[in-house]
Amino acid sequence: MICPSCGSDCPDGSALCPNCGADLMDSGNVQPTYNVNDALFNGGGSASTPAAPPKKKNGAMGAIIAVIAIVAIVAVVLLFGGVKYMGTYKFDSMVYTLAGEEYVVSASDIGATGDDYKLTIGLFGRSTLTSDGQKGNYQVKFNGNDVTIKASDGEIAAKYDSSAKTISFSLTELMKYADSNAFSADDLALLSMFDDIQIILKK
Repeated sequence: MICPSCGSDCPDGSALCPNCGADLMDSGNVQPTYNVNDALFNGGGSASTPAAPPKKKNGAMGAIIAVIAIVAIVAVVLLFGGVKYMGTYKFDSMVYTLAGEEYVVSASDIGATGDDYKLTIGLFGRSTLTSDGQKGNYQVKFNGNDVTIKASDGEIAAKYDSSAKTISFSLTELMKYADSNAFSADDLALLSMFDDIQIILKK
């Protein structure tokens, strides 16, 4: 029992405070004692253990995970958006235009195979162009149906057909960068007769 007057700890049942003599029997002055041990271990009260404060969420870690997720999504979009262009495009045919008329000649018609001339497009447009066993490194960039085949000494403009999975470009474009000995005088004279010659590479 606690004395309401001086705050001393008094024995239970005391009528007067042994310290200051205050009347402890006045019901308005009685203050029950509270024993934590009794409350916790002997059922003598209803004391409860203070609840642990809620853990703070790690905002920094959440932000990092969000950034990583966004970067991963962007990478997948960029990477797999270009995957559809990857692969080997082999010489399939040639389209000659003469006096406004088009003539299609397949690779087999001229005794050629797809391996004689092919363009292999790898990751991020890194590509290899093989012609008669000779290889060159190129960077291929797609912009819709427009294709740019870029080499260290220039670039070739081409077209992409998504439905046919073909890349076509003019022989005139190719001849800009061909070896000076690649075409004989007779070849050049023959080629000059045509308005245009398109080389078709098929995936």
